[in-house]
Amino acid sequence: MVSVQRGFADLQKTIRKTNSVTEKVSAKKEEMLQVLAKAEGNILGQKEVVDGLLKMIDEIGELEEVRRPLCQAALVQAEARAAYVKAAVHAVSLYRTIQRLKYISPMYQYSLGWFLKVLQMSIENSNKSRAIEKRLRYIKDHLTYSLFCQVTHGLMRKDRLLFAFLLSCQLMVDDGRLDAAHLVAVPPLWALAVEGSNDVKEASSELPWLKIAKWNFFQYLEKTFKEFEGLCSDLVQSSSFWLVLHEAKEPDNLPLKEPWYSSLTPFLRLVLIGALRPDKLLELAHSFVSDHVGFKFVEPVTFDLGRAFSDGCASQPLVALAPDAEGAAAITAKVVRLAAQRSQHVEVLSLGEEGERSHALRRLADLEETGSAWILMEDFYLESEAGKILRSHAKQDVAFHPGYRLWIITRETHNVSLVLTTFYT
Repeated sequence: MVSVQRGFADLQKTIRKTNSVTEKVSAKKEEMLQVLAKAEGNILGQKEVVDGLLKMIDEIGELEEVRRPLCQAALVQAEARAAYVKAAVHAVSLYRTIQRLKYISPMYQYSLGWFLKVLQMSIENSNKSRAIEKRLRYIKDHLTYSLFCQVTHGLMRKDRLLFAFLLSCQLMVDDGRLDAAHLVAVPPLWALAVEGSNDVKEASSELPWLKIAKWNFFQYLEKTFKEFEGLCSDLVQSSSFWLVLHEAKEPDNLPLKEPWYSSLTPFLRLVLIGALRPDKLLELAHSFVSDHVGFKFVEPVTFDLGRAFSDGCASQPLVALAPDAEGAAAITAKVVRLAAQRSQHVEVLSLGEEGERSHALRRLADLEETGSAWILMEDFYLESEAGKILRSHAKQDVAFHPGYRLWIITRETHNVSLVLTTFYT
């Protein structure tokens, strides 16, 4: 971001010039002191000495005139650089957030090259301003929401709210509104929500109305976070209160008892209520995201196939996740319509059979160079070396014809991962 937005090499150059002038000023002052030390008697009566000193004073004044604007420029550039470093830290934070998605599914992996292209587009397309702080805010806001939309397009519907929640938590950490150490509670909490609705789970021995998985999680909270010290004993001693909360239709609308009401942050309150009532976690997460970072991060994101195409490049495959044959057919029809609008031909290839695979790979290599048609690959989830094919594909950017595009229809699979792709569903 720094290299794109401003040439901060100028800062080093300005500092070197300033230091050089400062050294000359110091040398002149030292020379004056030496002249004064060697002078004997009344120096006012020594015209040659006085003239020499006056000349050196004039030279020092000229050097100070040169140094003053250099110091001011260096200060402005240093402040700008510090501001851009903060924006770069924000970008790194966003990238780390999307990298965590691979723990949800091996398909959710995003390359640094792809992320940098999204960043470049935000720099180019965000609002402009001569005020550095305002300009950086525009870039950060544009990048955050653009990245959110592009990543959301590639997630299965069941995972979209989790991503919005993770992103919101990270934004709050960056703003100082949430302790980063508390984020370690998210994976086990979400896992509890996935398993917590299973009624056959054994009840805990301490509280007959509480499933043992929930009790274990509360013990984890108590051991991990100082804010939850004494939680398990309070669950037992104030069992009637917690039972009411456990059975309430809207537990998040009921106040917690002390000391939890006063000591828990909104995030930790969500963790506590979500663990007690895993069936309400999605609602809690939805409200949390909407309240703390904005409703737009939970409202449905409209997908524009043409924009996804325009945002990509020739070396960047566009991967569609189709749950079944009917979904794959619908995607194929959309791609064919888009190609017709752009006067392009689409060649549909399959990786299902060995003969089809060999033909598909040959055509892939041919059309990368000629760009005479788009390729739409079906049954990609059957290809055991899918990752290898796409990694090789992404590395050959300079050799691709600008009119070439690779569209891939697949299902969720471990074979498609670690690749530079644009996903959509």
